[in-house]
Amino acid sequence: MVGTQRRRRRSSDLDDLRRSEVFASLDPREKADISRRFNDLQGRTDDMRSNLENVAPEAIIDILRGADQLYRVRDTDIANQDARVVREAAEMSAVLLRKQKLGGASFDVDELLARVKGVLDIEEEEAGSDEEAPRRANLGSWETLGWMAARMSRRAPGIEFLYGPLGVEHTRKEKRQRVRQAVAPEQRPVEVETQTKAKAADPTLANVRSVDKTLRRLDAAGEGVNFFAFVCNPQSFSQTVENIFYVSFLVREGRAGIDVADSGLVMIYSRTPRSDDDDEGVVRHQAVMEMDMATWREAIKLFDLREPLIPTRAPVSTEGPSATGWYGA
Repeated sequence: MVGTQRRRRRSSDLDDLRRSEVFASLDPREKADISRRFNDLQGRTDDMRSNLENVAPEAIIDILRGADQLYRVRDTDIANQDARVVREAAEMSAVLLRKQKLGGASFDVDELLARVKGVLDIEEEEAGSDEEAPRRANLGSWETLGWMAARMSRRAPGIEFLYGPLGVEHTRKEKRQRVRQAVAPEQRPVEVETQTKAKAADPTLANVRSVDKTLRRLDAAGEGVNFFAFVCNPQSFSQTVENIFYVSFLVREGRAGIDVADSGLVMIYSRTPRSDDDDEGVVRHQAVMEMDMATWREAIKLFDLREPLIPTRAPVSTEGPSATGWYGA
């Protein structure tokens, strides 16, 4: 039993080591070297495609072996380069294979004529006779050759020519009086004013700014806020889902960050947006947040939520068309 436990521990340690090797990111220098060598293979492949007449199969095999030696895919860019080289090598192999099939001696005309003469029992004039003398040829039985071909193409005659007259049905068209549609009264186009456009604007941007302002006020010390306590609205499930939607914009823009604390709670932090130069080395992670009615009720009960941290928004009213014909005008 002790030996079995040791083997299991060793196998689990090996599995952890392999996982760490697979998911570890490449060193920038190593990545640049692999990318450069793939570019060299791509250049050789382009040269071979432009001169397929002089390309040998061994050259394509050499390209594939070089790509196989560089196959350490831990990055999407390297995977794209490897796939491009392998695809173009496969296309060149297919072109060379088709050329070999067309260039091969798959059909011999002389052999065909010799066999036809054998079936027809045609004898040519022997060599050494007078060239001007007419050749003596026994034309043989062409009927035999015809029946040989008929076995491959013979079929019973059809009666398709009878289908035309039987399938024609003449229908008499009925004359109907043309009905004119009533002309609607003409209306002058309405000019949309700036105030009307402002009313019809999407309130998403304003709500995102409001959520950002609330997060900065609650996380002024930078210690973080309980994520579920921040987004959950105990009075409205729909607004809880909307709050998660608005928080996703803050995370994407770098104004908020989400992490799991040592206590196991999911915390949200207020962040200062990074510039484009500082954003190059940042590793981004994507996640999907699922919120249903059961999770919403459980969060309210677990964290004893009574009032929402994000103020409850007024419901959006959907107004009908006004006298001017515009919604919300």
